[in-house]
Amino acid sequence: MKFCEHLVRIEACDAAIEWVGDKSIEEAWATCERPDWMLWLVRRMEVDFRLSVSCAAQFARRVAHLNPDPRVGAAIEVAEAFARGEAVDVEVIRAAYVAARAAYAAAWAAADAAYAAAYAAAYAAADAAADAAYAAARAADAAARAADAARCDEKAKQCDIIRRTIPVELIAAKLGGS
Repeated sequence: MKFCEHLVRIEACDAAIEWVGDKSIEEAWATCERPDWMLWLVRRMEVDFRLSVSCAAQFARRVAHLNPDPRVGAAIEVAEAFARGEAVDVEVIRAAYVAARAAYAAAWAAADAAYAAAYAAAYAAADAAADAAYAAARAADAAARAADAARCDEKAKQCDIIRRTIPVELIAAKLGGS
């Protein structure tokens, strides 16, 4: 059975099925640029959950410097221990989860506050001078382009992490070969 036929059978999204086309599982896994698709397939194929947790911990470790809250580091360490198969107390996992959620909420609140402040400042600048508003818009466009490039780069790195952590052979074996 072709890989795209497996994807149809397991109800993958139309975009993924179309992208795969005639690619083999090996070719699709090696060239995919969508970590969300890759992790969806891993979950759908019921590959060892610890491998997915390992990927998530590696993703988080890459950006942990953006939120220096010590709860973030503690949550990543618990996830890494779980992924390694080390016995981790359920209460420790629960505490790490609560801490990570709190740190996540705090980071979003800080980002929202920064956005509101930046928006207010940009609005005031636009009121003050049309030239300042034009310059701010150009800077925002440049920042958006840089953010898009960074997002694409990060997605590519996440796909590489997934490929290093979860060999395609595990997926192919769950599919029964293709």
